[in-house]
Amino acid sequence: MALVSITVVLMAMVGVFGGITLLGAGHRRAGRRILLLLPLSFLIHVIIRSAQGEWAAAAAGGAGLVVAAVAAWVVIPKLAVPH
Repeated sequence: MALVSITVVLMAMVGVFGGITLLGAGHRRAGRRILLLLPLSFLIHVIIRSAQGEWAAAAAGGAGLVVAAVAAWVVIPKLAVPH
């Protein structure tokens, strides 16, 4: 289970840093696609935790999923200005 958690965290980090890097370089479409890894990682977290019966952790992951989706589609693309 620890390996899955580490994989989910790494996937979120690659999504954020890769998306910001691509958006900053002017690759808007590719940057937005990579940013989708962020909410996808939270979705995987919710699925795993709910399958284990850890409902509080799944609910927290669901809230994180909403925040991550807004960040990936609205906030980060507006902040990452091409250079």
